[in-house]
Amino acid sequence: MKELNDYELVSLAQENNEEASEILYLKYQPLIQKISHKYFKYMQNKGIEFKDLVQECTIGFEEAVSRFNEQDNTSFYTFVCVCMERQMMTEVRKLNRDKHRALNEAVPLETLDDENDANLIDYIGDNRNNPEKGLLLNEDFKELYLRVVDKLTDFEECVFRLKLQDFDYQEIALIMDRDTKSIDNAIQRIRMKIKDII
Repeated sequence: MKELNDYELVSLAQENNEEASEILYLKYQPLIQKISHKYFKYMQNKGIEFKDLVQECTIGFEEAVSRFNEQDNTSFYTFVCVCMERQMMTEVRKLNRDKHRALNEAVPLETLDDENDANLIDYIGDNRNNPEKGLLLNEDFKELYLRVVDKLTDFEECVFRLKLQDFDYQEIALIMDRDTKSIDNAIQRIRMKIKDII
């Protein structure tokens, strides 16, 4: 069975063949480790352990095996990479959500804005930080975000999500295992698509 290609192994795994599933997992385990290491570099200070990232990446791998369709004109390798990256980005978002926000975004109250020497009182008094206005902007952003994502390729969507999470070009290139030029090109294409939508 080890002589079978990915397409044949995936097909068997989708039919609950445990041997095919195990061979696929062992074949892609180095990739799971590699992607987990990339994300761990950025997430280790957020209270997550490496084994947790490996588990999340494995979930992405298993989703790829169950959902892969050879008719979609993409290689299994590309599809599994996208699924694992998405799973990891979901974990990044989860860690940045409300229950972790206090730890992840903690700043001294006296110095909220070092550049302008703003303090908590300045921040509260600023209409730009009005919670009601923020909620309306948030709703508009969600609608725009969904419209944009609908127009992006899988690769562009991954880049877009990472950019929205404040990763810079070099970090995105490292996470996506691409050169910075391909990231820059993707961001330029994303900008053009956003302009078309707006």
